[in-house]
Amino acid sequence: MNAAIQLVVTVAALFFLDAFWLNFIVKDMVVWPVIYRYGNQPNWHLAQFYYLLLATWIMFRFALPAMRERDLTPALTGGAGLGFRVSVVYASVNMVFFTPWPLELIVYDIAWNTLSFAAVAIISGYFGDWLESNLPENTKVQRT
Repeated sequence: MNAAIQLVVTVAALFFLDAFWLNFIVKDMVVWPVIYRYGNQPNWHLAQFYYLLLATWIMFRFALPAMRERDLTPALTGGAGLGFRVSVVYASVNMVFFTPWPLELIVYDIAWNTLSFAAVAIISGYFGDWLESNLPENTKVQRT
Protein backbone atom coordinates (compact mmCIF):
# COMPACT_ATOMS: atom_id res chain seq x y z
CA MET A 1 0.00 0.00 0.00
CA ASN A 2 2.86 2.38 0.76
CA ALA A 3 4.19 1.97 -2.80
CA ALA A 4 0.81 3.05 -4.21
CA ILE A 5 0.74 6.12 -1.96
CA GLN A 6 4.33 6.94 -2.88
CA LEU A 7 3.48 6.61 -6.58
CA VAL A 8 0.53 8.99 -6.22
CA VAL A 9 2.77 11.56 -4.53
CA THR A 10 5.42 11.10 -7.24
CA VAL A 11 2.86 11.61 -10.02
CA ALA A 12 1.49 14.69 -8.24
CA ALA A 13 4.96 16.17 -7.76
CA LEU A 14 5.81 15.66 -11.43
CA PHE A 15 2.48 17.08 -12.55
CA PHE A 16 2.62 20.17 -10.31
CA LEU A 17 6.21 21.01 -11.22
CA ASP A 18 5.32 20.71 -14.90
CA ALA A 19 2.16 22.78 -14.42
CA PHE A 20 4.21 25.46 -12.63
CA TRP A 21 6.66 25.47 -15.56
CA LEU A 22 3.94 25.76 -18.20
CA ASN A 23 1.75 28.30 -16.40
CA PHE A 24 4.28 30.64 -14.84
CA ILE A 25 7.76 30.33 -16.29
CA VAL A 26 7.35 29.44 -19.97
CA LYS A 27 3.94 31.07 -20.35
CA ASP A 28 5.12 33.97 -22.52
CA MET A 29 7.89 32.15 -24.39
CA VAL A 30 5.66 30.10 -26.70
CA VAL A 31 2.95 31.38 -28.99
CA TRP A 32 0.45 28.62 -28.23
CA PRO A 33 -2.10 29.58 -30.95
CA VAL A 34 0.64 29.05 -33.55
CA ILE A 35 1.02 25.48 -32.29
CA TYR A 36 -2.73 24.91 -32.25
CA ARG A 37 -2.98 26.25 -35.79
CA TYR A 38 -1.32 23.04 -36.98
CA GLY A 39 -4.24 21.10 -35.52
CA ASN A 40 -2.28 19.77 -32.55
CA GLN A 41 -4.62 20.04 -29.61
CA PRO A 42 -3.34 18.59 -26.33
CA ASN A 43 -3.94 14.88 -25.96
CA TRP A 44 -4.83 14.74 -22.27
CA HIS A 45 -5.04 10.95 -22.13
CA LEU A 46 -1.52 10.67 -23.48
CA ALA A 47 -0.36 13.35 -21.03
CA GLN A 48 -1.82 11.39 -18.11
CA PHE A 49 -0.09 8.24 -19.35
CA TYR A 50 3.16 10.23 -19.69
CA TYR A 51 3.03 11.44 -16.08
CA LEU A 52 2.16 7.98 -14.76
CA LEU A 53 4.86 6.26 -16.81
CA LEU A 54 7.63 8.69 -15.91
CA ALA A 55 6.63 8.86 -12.25
CA THR A 56 6.65 5.06 -12.08
CA TRP A 57 10.06 5.02 -13.73
CA ILE A 58 11.42 7.64 -11.32
CA MET A 59 10.02 5.91 -8.26
CA PHE A 60 11.02 2.32 -9.02
CA ARG A 61 14.29 3.00 -10.83
CA PHE A 62 15.71 5.83 -8.71
CA ALA A 63 13.77 6.61 -5.50
CA LEU A 64 13.30 3.10 -4.11
CA PRO A 65 16.93 2.00 -4.63
CA ALA A 66 18.08 5.27 -3.05
CA MET A 67 15.83 4.55 -0.06
CA ARG A 68 17.32 1.06 0.31
CA GLU A 69 20.85 2.44 0.19
CA ARG A 70 19.96 5.33 2.53
CA ASP A 71 21.60 7.69 0.04
CA LEU A 72 19.61 10.04 -2.18
CA THR A 73 22.53 10.78 -4.50
CA PRO A 74 21.51 8.03 -6.97
CA ALA A 75 17.97 9.45 -7.01
CA LEU A 76 19.32 12.93 -7.70
CA THR A 77 21.67 11.89 -10.49
CA GLY A 78 19.32 9.30 -11.99
CA GLY A 79 16.35 11.68 -11.98
CA ALA A 80 18.45 14.43 -13.54
CA GLY A 81 19.73 12.06 -16.23
CA LEU A 82 16.25 10.84 -17.07
CA GLY A 83 14.92 14.40 -17.20
CA PHE A 84 17.74 15.42 -19.51
CA ARG A 85 17.20 12.50 -21.90
CA VAL A 86 13.42 12.85 -22.00
CA SER A 87 13.55 16.60 -22.63
CA VAL A 88 16.15 16.27 -25.39
CA VAL A 89 13.85 13.84 -27.22
CA TYR A 90 10.85 16.10 -26.54
CA ALA A 91 12.71 19.18 -27.80
CA SER A 92 13.86 17.35 -30.92
CA VAL A 93 10.30 16.32 -31.77
CA ASN A 94 9.04 19.86 -31.19
CA MET A 95 11.74 21.29 -33.44
CA VAL A 96 10.68 18.93 -36.22
CA PHE A 97 6.93 19.55 -35.99
CA PHE A 98 6.72 23.14 -34.73
CA THR A 99 8.77 25.46 -36.90
CA PRO A 100 8.54 28.50 -34.59
CA TRP A 101 9.98 26.53 -31.62
CA PRO A 102 12.72 28.87 -30.30
CA LEU A 103 16.17 27.58 -29.33
CA GLU A 104 16.05 29.59 -26.10
CA LEU A 105 12.95 27.67 -25.02
CA ILE A 106 14.63 24.36 -25.81
CA VAL A 107 17.63 25.18 -23.63
CA TYR A 108 15.41 26.33 -20.76
CA ASP A 109 13.14 23.29 -21.13
CA ILE A 110 16.06 20.86 -20.98
CA ALA A 111 17.46 22.60 -17.90
CA TRP A 112 14.05 22.72 -16.21
CA ASN A 113 13.28 19.04 -16.85
CA THR A 114 16.72 18.01 -15.65
CA LEU A 115 16.18 19.89 -12.38
CA SER A 116 12.51 18.98 -11.93
CA PHE A 117 13.01 15.24 -12.52
CA ALA A 118 15.88 15.28 -10.01
CA ALA A 119 13.61 17.11 -7.54
CA VAL A 120 10.78 14.61 -8.10
CA ALA A 121 13.14 11.70 -7.48
CA ILE A 122 14.31 13.31 -4.23
CA ILE A 123 10.72 14.08 -3.16
CA SER A 124 9.68 10.52 -3.93
CA GLY A 125 12.63 9.12 -1.99
CA TYR A 126 12.02 11.33 1.03
CA PHE A 127 8.29 10.62 1.02
CA GLY A 128 8.84 6.88 0.64
CA ASP A 129 11.29 6.92 3.52
CA TRP A 130 8.79 8.90 5.61
CA LEU A 131 6.05 6.38 4.78
CA GLU A 132 8.29 3.50 5.71
CA SER A 133 9.21 5.11 9.01
CA ASN A 134 5.75 6.29 10.02
CA LEU A 135 3.44 3.76 8.40
CA PRO A 136 5.37 0.48 8.32
CA GLU A 137 3.57 -2.18 6.34
CA ASN A 138 5.19 -5.02 8.23
CA THR A 139 6.03 -4.27 11.85
CA LYS A 140 8.05 -7.49 12.22
CA VAL A 141 10.69 -6.31 9.76
CA GLN A 142 13.35 -4.20 11.43
CA ARG A 143 15.31 -1.69 9.38
CA THR A 144 18.95 -1.13 10.12
